[in-house]
Amino acid sequence: MVPVKQSSSVLPKIDATSFDLNLVRLVVAVFETGSVSRAAARLGITQPSISYGLGRLRRAVGDPLFVRSASVMTPTPMAEQLYRQFREALTAVESAIEATGSFDSRTSRRTFRIAMSDVGAICLVPPLLEHLRLTAPEVTLEVVQVPVKDLMDEMARGKLDVAVGNLPVLHASARSEVLFPERYVCLLSSSHPRIKGALSSEQFLEERHVVVASPFSIHQNVEEALAERGVRRKAAVRIPHFTILPAIIARSELLVTLPSALGEIFQAGFAGLRCVDLPVPLPRFEIRLLWHARQQSNPAHVWLRSVIMKALSKSELGARASQ
Repeated sequence: MVPVKQSSSVLPKIDATSFDLNLVRLVVAVFETGSVSRAAARLGITQPSISYGLGRLRRAVGDPLFVRSASVMTPTPMAEQLYRQFREALTAVESAIEATGSFDSRTSRRTFRIAMSDVGAICLVPPLLEHLRLTAPEVTLEVVQVPVKDLMDEMARGKLDVAVGNLPVLHASARSEVLFPERYVCLLSSSHPRIKGALSSEQFLEERHVVVASPFSIHQNVEEALAERGVRRKAAVRIPHFTILPAIIARSELLVTLPSALGEIFQAGFAGLRCVDLPVPLPRFEIRLLWHARQQSNPAHVWLRSVIMKALSKSELGARASQ
């Protein structure tokens, strides 16, 4: 590991009259991609141009800014400070420019970044991609997982366009729109030796469970909701993702509590699985589309939000979830 020079907490004075504003984009690109080559590809310039620009900025601020560590460009403390301010300024400029124009989805080659858990990706991405294929053939969709606590900051900096999920902690700070109401169900093997019909409270307590706990969703609230009702499950395994559930449940006697939309997709797409109602009533919740207020009138964002709403409302998922 190459030691990173510790920079002062006070940013050096930079001569604004001679400062090349293209360096702002350059620093942001290198910081976010962690690579000179990926930054060059994002900006559509050559790698030597990135290196030359970094050299100019390094001399101007008297700091190395990025130090190569293995295959990653590791930012110094000063680079982190510059990035925070550069990212905010760049987002404001981009938003102002976009707000004055229009957005043509048929010709745009823009990349939209959407934050969602693996549950959201399984349920939402297929119908959304189908809609984009018909209305925005050159648009790229980038799905990322971001810890819930970082979502608002990422959207404020322009690193994320929107977030999708059950995120009540963000309702007060973000703009949002309900996509569909949701509830929890239980998924189990259709050949479970002891559960043939409906699931009883006694069976729910006696059987062992798969518990999904991810920093990218608040599904762990299920544990709190059950505990409030005096229900404590017997955990056989804890996993960070939902995607492996079909393989686990179909080959075991374990149960798992999960959103109904995901349970229906697993039941329809994988043999040997079935969904049953929970014997313990849990509160319904809402899957929402969330965005930062600064993007409220941005034409590209307005289009993206409308596409997400339309794509989901036209899908079988949206029809089932709204029943």
